[in-house]
Amino acid sequence: MADMINVKLDVTKLDKDRFFIGKKGTYCDLVMIPTPSSDYGSWGLVQKSTKEERDSGLKMPFVGNADYAGERQEGSGQQNFAGSQASQRPMAETISTTPSDLAADDIPF
Repeated sequence: MADMINVKLDVTKLDKDRFFIGKKGTYCDLVMIPTPSSDYGSWGLVQKSTKEERDSGLKMPFVGNADYAGERQEGSGQQNFAGSQASQRPMAETISTTPSDLAADDIPF
């Protein structure tokens, strides 16, 4: 069985100008950056930047974090971060959004 990863994303920090319409919905590209010494998770999440933005030195703000869900599979060669603070914190609330919600002029956050 594959390892599962929990992701916590602060949607209010997302730049909606970077959203794009795909075949099955509205999307936003994110990048996971390893942060093994962080109290907030094994990875930090940022919105993807273009090559030109990276070349100019633009640093995208962190918009969330990610961590392993439960125990890591034995022999995976990865460290177990299941005990970090990020994996212990409950989510404040769950937000349900449909593609039709995102099709409106204003994003609801």
